[in-house]
Amino acid sequence: MRGKVSSEWRRRPDGRIDLAVTIPYNTEAEIWVPAQGGPVTAPRGLAHVRDDTSGGAAYRVYRARAGSYRFNA
Repeated sequence: MRGKVSSEWRRRPDGRIDLAVTIPYNTEAEIWVPAQGGPVTAPRGLAHVRDDTSGGAAYRVYRARAGSYRFNA
């Protein structure tokens, strides 16, 4: 497996987070999106795997194949 894995976070003026993720060809990944106590907008077609916590923070976990994805939380 080769290729660029990246994530970019940006805090919006309303306090929500925009998250951009890139997963390389021939790879699958779990993407942990901070829920912040509100809804998460995920790209169509991604599988929501579970809700989880880490360090006391709530996350929505998605399973994704190679590609680029944007989330809003």
